[in-house]
Amino acid sequence: EERIKELEKEIAKQKEAEQESTRLATAVDQAAEGVNISDRDGTIRYINPAFERLSGFTKKDIFGQNINILKSDNHDEAFYNKMWDIISSGEVWTGRITNRMKDGNHLEFETTVSPIRDRSGAIVDFVFVKRDVTHEVQLQNRLQQAQRMEAIGTLAGGIAHDFNNILTSIIGFPELAMFKL
Repeated sequence: EERIKELEKEIAKQKEAEQESTRLATAVDQAAEGVNISDRDGTIRYINPAFERLSGFTKKDIFGQNINILKSDNHDEAFYNKMWDIISSGEVWTGRITNRMKDGNHLEFETTVSPIRDRSGAIVDFVFVKRDVTHEVQLQNRLQQAQRMEAIGTLAGGIAHDFNNILTSIIGFPELAMFKL
């Protein structure tokens, strides 16, 4: 009877672990951020529906491909090497990265790459969590452009004002001279 109770507890623990795994998988599948998992060699092993929607790649298109399929020309090899060195050493990398989508367009992502470890602590995979910030970056660039134009306008107004002061004296002195004559 005691053995039966132990078995029932073990079965309950297994069911709880399965439910937790199911909840986790459901959460990742329903996340708004793009998620992809690659192995240590960079081979893509998983993408969530949000990643499919953002990138245009389907699971069939990208599963088994190297993560380099997403590389854009916006970053040099040193950028990618530094990122890979950080995550390969077990650290988390966070930053902005521009990826090439299936249609050839480039999107900018706020990205966090974390190592996934097995029970012994060895890194077996990497998880990439990406939030599309392309629109925000475009708006920020437009704001900076508008601020530059405003500064140029202010500068031009100041120069025009100073030039007007000089012209006033240039025109005023001959008028005074003519008045005295």
